[in-house]
Amino acid sequence: MTERIKVAADTLHIRPTIRRVNGHTQICLGPQDGSTITDGEVTLAARIEDFYRTVVGRP
Repeated sequence: MTERIKVAADTLHIRPTIRRVNGHTQICLGPQDGSTITDGEVTLAARIEDFYRTVVGRP
């Protein structure tokens, strides 16, 4: 899943922060300064959700 996110993020020129903490994966998108998120970040979030569903086998 991480590789799929990297490919999609590279295509959209976005650098998400991905890390594992206590057996969970945290993915952070968006500006760290609290400004408005971009259309690309929304698109990437939707793709990440699709990737997750594929990995866990949920429709």
